[in-house]
Amino acid sequence: MIGDGSKRRLSQSTVKLLDYNDLLEKESSIICLNEAFLVKKLRELEAIGASRDKLYWLTLARVTELAILCAGNYADNCEFRAAGDLLVNPRLTIVHTRRYKEGIIKRRHLKLTEQFGNLGGTKEEIVELVKREAVIEIEEDPLLPDLYKQMQDSGFLAQNYLNSVNSRMKQIADVITFLLSYNVFSGVDLYNKLKSANQSEREFIESKLCKFNKKIFIELGNDIRRLAINSSFVSNFLERI
Repeated sequence: MIGDGSKRRLSQSTVKLLDYNDLLEKESSIICLNEAFLVKKLRELEAIGASRDKLYWLTLARVTELAILCAGNYADNCEFRAAGDLLVNPRLTIVHTRRYKEGIIKRRHLKLTEQFGNLGGTKEEIVELVKREAVIEIEEDPLLPDLYKQMQDSGFLAQNYLNSVNSRMKQIADVITFLLSYNVFSGVDLYNKLKSANQSEREFIESKLCKFNKKIFIELGNDIRRLAINSSFVSNFLERI
């Protein structure tokens, strides 16, 4: 943490980013991490109004790290829907049809055929109706792909770091696939599977889990503070521009 004396020599936007990062560390206990919290922190970061410079993108990377940690923890604990919401399920989808003047918000965890079941007819007829009439518009992507695309498009983040983010996103998806293929559908199933497994099988199952930690999140925070007081500091998370 940078002292008040040092902060007085910094720009107002830099101080706001530093204060934001300090608060992010205090609030980011694993038990507090969920999609609503992460979206809230993203909106707060955007509202600071800081220029999209190195400090901003390193800070966004910290939010991304928390999202990865959260999704990995969900996957490891068999909370597959919550992990999928961060990874693949759009946050906001609008459905346009000729039958309604305005677009309809798709219920996130409901099939279109179920949501539009009140139109009448058999399930097959509703499926055909949705295929024929519905135009799907994704207003807000899933959080992790959204954050990744922002960082990728910025040109500020190092490719090695972006590759790391992409690799861990894939790992989360792989964990979900592995556990489901192992007939593990809940935390209780996983507990029982590990309890009944021999040591070799237990080690095999555990080796497939994410088990992410805050190491990169902390390193990013350290680099932000160094860069704030020394503009010539070179962070390994940043592209050499």
